[in-house]
Order: sequence, then C-alpha cells, then structure tokens
Amino acid sequence: MALWARSLLVLGFLFGLLFAVVMVVAEVLQFGVAVTVALTAAVVALEFLLAPFLIDWTLRWLYRFDWVDPESVDPKMAEFLRRLCRAHNIPVPRFGLIADAHPNAFTYGHVPFNARLIITQGIIDMLDEDERNAVLAHEVGHIVHWDFVVMTVATAIPVILYVLYRTMTRVAARSRRKGAYLWVVAISAYLAYILAHYLTLLLSRVREYYADEFSALVTRNPNALATALAKIAYGLARMGTETEDIGDEQGKMETVRALGVFDPHAAHALALSVLGTSVTTTLSPTAVIKAMRWDLWNPWASVHELHSTHPLPAKRLKALERLAERLGQRPAFDFPERPPESYWDEFLADLLIASLPYATTLLGLIVAFTMAMNFQLSMVTLAGIVLVFLGLGYLGKTVFIHPSGTFAPKRVEELVGEVKVSGVRAIPCTVSGTIIGRGIPGFLLSADLVLQDETGYIVLVYRQPLWLLDWLFALFRVDSLIGRKVTAIGWYRRAPAPFVELLEVSVDDGTTHRCYLYAGKLVLGWLMVLVGIALCLLPFVL
Repeated sequence: MALWARSLLVLGFLFGLLFAVVMVVAEVLQFGVAVTVALTAAVVALEFLLAPFLIDWTLRWLYRFDWVDPESVDPKMAEFLRRLCRAHNIPVPRFGLIADAHPNAFTYGHVPFNARLIITQGIIDMLDEDERNAVLAHEVGHIVHWDFVVMTVATAIPVILYVLYRTMTRVAARSRRKGAYLWVVAISAYLAYILAHYLTLLLSRVREYYADEFSALVTRNPNALATALAKIAYGLARMGTETEDIGDEQGKMETVRALGVFDPHAAHALALSVLGTSVTTTLSPTAVIKAMRWDLWNPWASVHELHSTHPLPAKRLKALERLAERLGQRPAFDFPERPPESYWDEFLADLLIASLPYATTLLGLIVAFTMAMNFQLSMVTLAGIVLVFLGLGYLGKTVFIHPSGTFAPKRVEELVGEVKVSGVRAIPCTVSGTIIGRGIPGFLLSADLVLQDETGYIVLVYRQPLWLLDWLFALFRVDSLIGRKVTAIGWYRRAPAPFVELLEVSVDDGTTHRCYLYAGKLVLGWLMVLVGIALCLLPFVL
C-alpha cells in the first residue's frame, strides 16, 4: 500500500473512532456533546496558530540562534533548496542556523507558505553535499505534504477523546441510577483515547517514511539519505578534522550553540525532526550494520518504537534499501535478516527487574495483610513492612541496572554494536574522546554532553540526585568542557538511542566531575529499608 494511502487509512480510522465515541456519549447523556468537542477543537486550533510563534520566541530568546540567508551558509545547498521548492510550487522556507557540531534539522510552521527550516552547523560540517541535500529534501517533504496540518488534526482526536472520558467520569460520579453503566462508557472512551494515541504515533511514523520516500525520489539518491540517517541516528561519525576549537566556532557567522528543539519521542505536529544527533563525512557500512542489529533483533526496540513518533532507524534504512533497489541502485547497506540467537530471555529478565519494586511492594502488602489477619499489629507496623519490601526491591533493581566490575575501555563503534543492552541491562565502560556539544544542543540547562571519538559519537548523560545540581553544572561547567578531551566512566545503555550514564568524567586539564545519582539511589533504598524497620519496631519500643 502506498504511504499516502496508509496515512489516509489511519486518519480515517481515527475519525471513525472519534465519531463512534461521540455518538455513544451523546446517546447516554441525552444531549449533544458538540459544545465540548468544539471547545476542545478550538484549544487545539489555538495551539496550532500560536505554536510556530512560540517556537520562534524560544529560539530567539532562550537559545543563541540566527535567521540567515541559506546562500551565506552553503551556496550549493541554497541552490538545491531553491530548485526543490520551485519544483513543488512552495516558497523557500525561512532558514535558521544553530552553529553546533551536533547535527540536527527540523521544520515547523502552519502551512507551506510560512514554514521555517532549521539546521545545525553539524549538518554542514559532517555531512557531504549529497547527504545534506537529502536531509533538506526530507524536511521539505514534510512541508510539501502539509504534515503540520495533518498531524495537528490527528493529535486533536486523542485530546477530544480524553475530554469526553473526563466528562463521562464526572457524570458517572454524580449519577446514582446509571452509575455503573456510565462508568462502562467512560472506560470505553478512555480505551478509545489510548488507541487513538497510538494510532496518532503510527501516523507520525508513516509520515516520516513518506518524507524519506519524498527525499529519495526527488534526489534520485536514497543512499545519500540512508548514510546521513545512519550517521545521525547511530552516531557513527568519523571526523576529518580536529575538534578542539568546536567551542569557539565562527565560520561564516556569529558563534551560537545548537539546539535539538523537540524531543523526537514527543508526538507534536508542529516540529518534525530528522532522528538523531551527531555525524561526519565518512562512514563504515560494517559499523552501521552492527548498530542496526539492536533495532532489528532486540525486543526492546519494538517496545520503544510503539511509543515513538519516528520509526526505528534500522527500519527507515531498510525502507530506503528497497527504494534504492526500485531505482535500480545498489543499496548503501546490506542488512542481516536473521538473529543468531533469541534475545527474549534477556528481555523477560529485564522486565522482571524493571518491575521488581512493584513486585516486592505487592509481596509486602500480602505479607502485611496476612500478619494483620493473624496478629494485632498497628497500621504503623504494617506500613513499615511494606516499606521494607519496597526498599529491598528498589535496591535490587538499582544494583542490577548499575553492574559493577571492570569499566573496560570501549570505542563508540563497539558499544553501538552491542545487542544485549537496554535501559535496564547496561555495560560498564570507559570511553575517551572530545566533547563536541550538549545533549540538547545549545540548550543552556542541558547538562548532558556529546562525546566524539575516532569511530563515532555518544551522549553522556549527567545526572545528580537533585535536578538543581544538574542545572548548575549545565550553566557553569558545560561550556568550558566543549572542545576538551575527556575520559568518561559509566554504564552504556540503549533506550532506544545509545547513551552512557555517567559515573564520572575526567577532563584533560586535570579536573574530574562525578555523578552521585547511583549513590543517591542506594542511599534512598537503604533509607526506605531502615525507616521501614524502625516503623515495625516503633510500637514495641513505645
């Protein structure tokens, strides 16, 4: 089925779902719900109207950013953009640049005639000419397809369904005669909201494939977009020049830091971004294929994709592979089709560990209830029993997801090739390289760092027990680290993007920055256990 047809099918199903729920609610309440639906739609429309201006304001005031003439950035790229827009009868989007080595591109607006297209300096520095054009064509594809409007309409449907659910819960709570019946309708509306939410995410993923297809067909070069996405999504970057001066880039314009404005996991109609972060001019196909194995084989990948606005990178690359074959070209990557083993045992073990605090809390409730049935125990003692079990489960999970042992030296390419890893299952590691930017490029409150070695880039996640400490580090330390060589010790994870949770980072000037989140979690776990024991003993002491 063509991608445009898939989009229409999903949209049609969403509207059918909305119509069915509205009819049921209207019948139950014996009055029209048009006012509720109209007010909700009006709020969504207002958001649609204001959002581009709010994003403009955010870029201008909260980040260091410039609107520029594309000609001043790259004349060849500017000419390609002009020709592409002329061919599709749209004006050239307003063009913005964020000068950061962390590549990203996104577009937003109301309609094609007032669209904005933003790129970071990393797109210029780390992608070759064909790859840059392919990324721009992907973004123009979103504009040509009116994705701002399509996704705004789609995201309005779950919002309306949620409002109907809330309306029904209030009516059910007040009703004495039809309370049970009304609660059934309310729960049905909530289930419809959940279904609509995931259908909207599905539609967003289809629109990404559609924009990829647009880029591949207008450039006649699907391999260029494939290599660009591989560099961006997996961070398999190979720098052709030194990066010590990244923190002081001047280039052709005033120095600014880059901004990845919107979370690619957030379903937002007004900002459609290319997935990922950091790239370069050369790429190892073998490294890409190794990186793709996690997307294709690890069950966690499908779980994350279900909640994402973007398809998994590997699936986008496989779709581009099919487009290349359709155009009579040899694909950039030859993907593995079958896993050498099953990864479901690790997945199920991860689920068990992730739910351990809930499981032990439930066990604590059962133990407390059993003891309350057989002994005269106070509520304080029973609460203490539950707290002890919760603390033990929390400690068990914390220790498992932060494995001890040797933090062996690893290269980025090695880490992203690991399949048996997740947000729960980590690999202790040491990585060395140069800091090239912030995790959210240019955002002054982003404490995360982007490290580049000779094989690629990876995000170093900096977390302290108190978020205020993260902000202080972001405001007063991060800028001084950009361009410095560092050695980072931590735990490599993937959820679904690769990252290292920092334990400590040592800088070439002799300073060391340590994260105490793991220690803080251990303290919290033991505190729950000790307080629980104290509560259990308190009635006997008093």
